[in-house]
Amino acid sequence: MKKWVYNGRMKRLLISLSLSFIILTGLSAKSWFVCAGSFTKPDLAEERCKILSSNGHTSFIDKSRNGDGDWIYRVFFYDTAMIRDDARARKDQLLKSKVVIENGLTDLWICEADMPDIEGSEVFLAVEPVVEAAAVIEQAVEPDAVIEPVVEPVAVIEQAVEPDAVIEPVVEPAAVIEPMVEPAVVIEQAVEPAVEPEKVVLETNEEVPLSEENPFSALVRSYREEEKAVSDRDRLKKQDINAYVLKKYDDKAFFKFDLHAGAFKTEEETEDYIEELEEKGITGSEVSDYEEFAENLAKYDEVVAKEEVTLNTGAYEMPEVISENVRMCISQFPITRDFQIVKAKILDCANLRNSGESPSTFITNLPDNFIDLEKVDALSCARYRDELFDKELTVYVFQAENEIPGIDTVYDYKAEGAKKKDFQINYGVLHSFVLSEYETDVFLFGYTDDRKIGIVMSAKNFTENAFDAFMNSSYSDSSLLLYPQIRRTFYVLPHKTDTERNFLAYSLSKVDESYAEERGYVDWSIPIVGRWRAASYFEQNEETVSLSFYDLDYDYNAQKVHGMFRREKEGIVISERNKPVDVNSEKGWYLSSRRLNQLSFAYSSYIISVNGKYPGGAELPELYELAEDLNIWK
Repeated sequence: MKKWVYNGRMKRLLISLSLSFIILTGLSAKSWFVCAGSFTKPDLAEERCKILSSNGHTSFIDKSRNGDGDWIYRVFFYDTAMIRDDARARKDQLLKSKVVIENGLTDLWICEADMPDIEGSEVFLAVEPVVEAAAVIEQAVEPDAVIEPVVEPVAVIEQAVEPDAVIEPVVEPAAVIEPMVEPAVVIEQAVEPAVEPEKVVLETNEEVPLSEENPFSALVRSYREEEKAVSDRDRLKKQDINAYVLKKYDDKAFFKFDLHAGAFKTEEETEDYIEELEEKGITGSEVSDYEEFAENLAKYDEVVAKEEVTLNTGAYEMPEVISENVRMCISQFPITRDFQIVKAKILDCANLRNSGESPSTFITNLPDNFIDLEKVDALSCARYRDELFDKELTVYVFQAENEIPGIDTVYDYKAEGAKKKDFQINYGVLHSFVLSEYETDVFLFGYTDDRKIGIVMSAKNFTENAFDAFMNSSYSDSSLLLYPQIRRTFYVLPHKTDTERNFLAYSLSKVDESYAEERGYVDWSIPIVGRWRAASYFEQNEETVSLSFYDLDYDYNAQKVHGMFRREKEGIVISERNKPVDVNSEKGWYLSSRRLNQLSFAYSSYIISVNGKYPGGAELPELYELAEDLNIWK
């Protein structure tokens, strides 16, 4: 098994975690309820109850103490006494209700509590009746296939005689986080409901604050996605900074959304302003001259005026191919709008073992001697960044079927100087050791009451107070659906079909400049730089197949890039190993090299490659089968 070095700070640590739920015993007055939130402050719990009440749901607050004796206030939907299975069905029903969908309260769970007095002060009566959708039946996913080890992660496009395809996978891990929940109660995680968002269409620039008289500004950051640029603009405005987004276009990189601040006559004034931004913690800004990009603004307006350029909003329902182990593990990710996921890995370690493959094949730089992946059933890791304030967080979440022996003592060697703290996460209370170093970095190791989930985090440019605030604000009502890069590349994986198909692994990162450099800066490679790239691996019909996603954000980008790619391949002799094909009526290309069979196509914002090992691996019919089952086609 491969081992990783974690800044030279960690010693041997071993984790095996468990997904089974604790069955609580109690008095006859107890019942199972659907929980809509857990808070450390009563006024926040009351505010949640008022939201439910105004939407026609009676709710109540259950007050109890956590392991440290602190009060926790849980908000429950009020229902007549229910057994556990009834509560599960009720949770599924509520996930389709108006109040849950419109207020983003998708992280529902079930747990046991005392039945309140309906006339008691802790009960908030419904203001008006509500009509709810029918309950949805959850479908179990049972991995059972066996496959050969994965040797080749993804496809790479070759430039000459033996063509390849346009895509490749991700390699780096990342990080995950969590705040405070109740102690002995283990919580079931909700599956996010399907939501059909409105189509997002790019629009022309609004009034530009720059002119020939005031041409200079501070270029704070540049983005490929308008949504993130607007989000960071709003954050700057809250600090009374005159921030605005300028939408630009060029023929090589296509759309770009630049965050600017201020408008000045001279470069000297702009440099002074950049120093003021640095004093507020906003580093890395540059002097920008309006004359140098005015044409790019006009070109952008021209393109979006001529064509309807739509944003891919992604899928909103977890694919059935994802097992309960993985669902539980990824539900422990911290969620916050200010920090964006920049790298992620998700592994179904149980399926990997059943396939005969080691999880260490897909992840290779865990902390040195930290964990035996053969005893873990799911692993999630993500790296988060707040670009505006140069903060970074890395999180690992481990989950297994059984309690990990000694999990509560594996961090003893580091206990000196560390503080013991409890944080509420979606699963329960995370008992943590928190160590601050150099007043700029924070390290956390934690485990849950039942020793079935372990979390490791490292935070850069965090004070201890800032880290605590992050932990206590990132496990409330949101889910991974907050992040479009996850909705568009993980949630679109296939559902289970009659095909015997098991999910093995997923990885996500951004494409850097080396991608275009390695391909000689051919025209189709340049717009891919800076975009999201994801790779997913499956066992299908006893064959290993992989999916490579390039998410180019907008339909215009994907169609144009894949058109360039097809034209290049048409210059090579058309044969059974290099030929045009159709995938669900979309133009695609089939390539077969010495290493891989590859089927690539463009749809919506995606360029996708479906890959099978060659020779002896999945061939064109199997590649078609996986491509046509993707949830991109809805």
